[in-house]
Amino acid sequence: MKVLRSRSLRHRILFALGLPLVPACHETPPPGTPPGPPFGAAVPTPPATAAIPSASIAPSEPGAAPEPLRCGTAEVRESLCGLLPPDSQGGSAGLPACGATAQGLIWIGERRAINARALEPESPDLVNFSFDAKGTSEYAAVASTDQVNRRCCYHRCAPLRVVTNTRATIPQGRSTRLQCIPAPAKTRHPSAAAPQCPAGVELPISHYGARHGFDNAPIKRATDTECCYEVLEPCTGSRTELPDGQCVYPTRGRPLREGGVAVVAETTARPGWTEAITVGDCATGERQRAAEAWAREGALEHASVASFARFALELMALAAPAQLVEAALEAARDEVRHAAASFGIASAFAGELIGPGPLAVSTGLVATDLVQLAEACLRDGCVGETVAALEAAEAGRQTNLAEVSSVLARIADDEARHAELAYRVVAWALREGRAPVRFIIERTLAEVHAELAVSTLSPANVNAPVPVDDDRFGVLSPTAALAVRRHALSEVVAPCLTSLLTTSSDPASARAQP
Repeated sequence: MKVLRSRSLRHRILFALGLPLVPACHETPPPGTPPGPPFGAAVPTPPATAAIPSASIAPSEPGAAPEPLRCGTAEVRESLCGLLPPDSQGGSAGLPACGATAQGLIWIGERRAINARALEPESPDLVNFSFDAKGTSEYAAVASTDQVNRRCCYHRCAPLRVVTNTRATIPQGRSTRLQCIPAPAKTRHPSAAAPQCPAGVELPISHYGARHGFDNAPIKRATDTECCYEVLEPCTGSRTELPDGQCVYPTRGRPLREGGVAVVAETTARPGWTEAITVGDCATGERQRAAEAWAREGALEHASVASFARFALELMALAAPAQLVEAALEAARDEVRHAAASFGIASAFAGELIGPGPLAVSTGLVATDLVQLAEACLRDGCVGETVAALEAAEAGRQTNLAEVSSVLARIADDEARHAELAYRVVAWALREGRAPVRFIIERTLAEVHAELAVSTLSPANVNAPVPVDDDRFGVLSPTAALAVRRHALSEVVAPCLTSLLTTSSDPASARAQP
């Protein structure tokens, strides 16, 4: 199954607008820039004394002992082992089958990494891991031999954010867990109980390299090789974490707004909105949490049907081209299917039919001029549906439930088309409304850059929390959802809006069709 990626979505949007393809904000570093930590990862503060220089293992000559990996102060040695394709030729880094970096791994098993969940196959961060000859030999000695794949191990020195102002209290409603990491070679702020370990750290545990902004975890246990910290459990459902530890829902997709507030229908036991879906076995408590989360997703998709229907009427009221009205109505039909599939998954987990009740929606229009229309389209379409598309793609990649993954792949592709439509509408509004609409686009782009400039996002809190705490169910963890939003803004929204503004002054650079 082909998974939607940010680059392909960015290219789809620019192609739909007839604009040249452009790189993302962080896609092409300046010449000579060394590879660094993942986008959004914590950057260590400069050490008070000279750090021990890090050295990666160089390709070994036959019979030569590998040079050990030396990590500096405020760094920690991360390691991982995995499998390469059976026909892999690898490189010259000690073993013929193992490449110089971990980039070619198709499955990762043994991992001792700070942000292990972000290190899946195809992760761009794998290129920062160099071949570990000693680890590979040790792993081969204990690994099973029932596979023809080659087993290779890699390691790197990763930055570790060491803190002294550790969290003293746990925010209300939050729980904690013990998170262990490899002990660093040296530390500037040693723990009194375990000098080999820092007294506290900020752990970058998430997807896409984003990190918790609040979790200054104190040490709880240590050995000669491990340091274990009391970290906050992630916010449940799709909620995200604010600097004070509060969990909130980000704004994504095209919600139905009444008086500026997103509204949804109450869910109830009813037929008529349920696609037949099969899910795997899991514990009763897990099924209930998953059912609640997917019922909420179904309610949001159900409300989006009305939102797109209203959007089509607004386009007609403003004399928009027929192609845009037709696309808006097709998007509303997509949302009907999304709602039915989401309620189907909720029903499968709950063991009973779940559907939407009455929706409290007014029949009046909201956008009455091009500026209002463009502003709403930028917020809920260019941003919200771009985020929704990449969230669905990431959630589909995380779940191990085949039918749930298939549903999320369909939703991701549809939401990508909805994002394209939003950009087409904004481009049309810009051609018609000129300077006032351009101002709204420039303001939105400035807000995007401002959001990316801070280390922790603070999205609006919408709707009540729904507890689900396992990516297996196809609902992203809060940290992953927050990181996907940052990734979408950087890799898709900012470059697309920049390209639209840059080329709008040249009418010949865009197609005549909306």
